Amino acid sequence: MKFKVGDRIRGISDDYCWTDKNMYLGEVKGVLKQGIVVKILKHRNSTIAGREYFAEYPNGKFEIVELTKSELQSKIDKLENINKRLYSKTISNRDKIAHLKRGIMSLKEENRQILDNTEKTYLENVIRPFKYKVTSIIKKIDINDAFIKIELGDCDSAKLPYFDENTMYKGMERGKEYTIKELGLFEEDK
Repeated sequence: MKFKVGDRIRGISDDYCWTDKNMYLGEVKGVLKQGIVVKILKHRNSTIAGREYFAEYPNGKFEIVELTKSELQSKIDKLENINKRLYSKTISNRDKIAHLKRGIMSLKEENRQILDNTEKTYLENVIRPFKYKVTSIIKKIDINDAFIKIELGDCDSAKLPYFDENTMYKGMERGKEYTIKELGLFEEDK
């Protein structure tokens, strides 16, 4: 089974210490060549909820969990409560539905990340010494492999090692020039 960032999963095997059958709900935070990074959301031992673990060779050890109706309803209720606080005026049901749809769409857009946490950390560490010179970061394709090119303001550039296009930087479009801010890099430094 192919896992992707954002998948909600549950443990169905006892091959791992924490991401085992006692993990009722987890979220895939990173997909690497040999495994996945899992953030534990619900576990029999509640003290480890929120922690992230690496699961090597995850096939057959997890299953994808769809959101239940109650979880979806809970998210809708939260949006509705936010809307009630923001708008004390009475508006028509049609306007409420349209506003809720816009709210849900903006939440989806806000949560869409171009890079996963592993990719962000790697790029931040690579460009940290010269981050103020970076003008753009581009995903390029050379024959069958991809690479990341970092453009610097002084007509210089850096090219990172090649990788299989379908394994890393999946959120980046080919050839599009991204800024540091667009990729969400160095957000903790602010």
